[in-house]
Amino acid sequence: MFDRQDGGDGYAIKKHIFERMYEQIDEKLNLTSEQQSYLTDRINCKIKEYKAKAKSKKRGFHIYQIIAIIAAALVPVFSGFVTGQAMLLKLLVALLGGTSAVTAGLLSLFKFQENWIKYRCAYEDLESHIEQFKVGAGIYRDKKNA
Repeated sequence: MFDRQDGGDGYAIKKHIFERMYEQIDEKLNLTSEQQSYLTDRINCKIKEYKAKAKSKKRGFHIYQIIAIIAAALVPVFSGFVTGQAMLLKLLVALLGGTSAVTAGLLSLFKFQENWIKYRCAYEDLESHIEQFKVGAGIYRDKKNA
């Protein structure tokens, strides 16, 4: 949507709403060596840690979810072949059913998906705060107390 009839600046939302949501940044904050060190040594390390944990939890969630889905899907497939005294097939069906139940329980117990989302939100929030701090925006607008 264009702000003016004859063209001009294009906005995905109305100009006045955009201007209420965002603020113009005049200059970057000159960080002291102490502040820069804090960001580098403390905050960036936490961001890396949270990113690694989010990746690990995401991988764990996908692995356990895939195992649970495949095991549950194979139970009716193999149970259709069980006839008479086919002990091996009966054992396979039982193992698949048990595997499906155990992996569903592990997903619930370890909460891979929930933790993946929490870690991801944490590091994205930290990254946002760092950028706001660096430019003196948002809650860091008061440069003396930023």
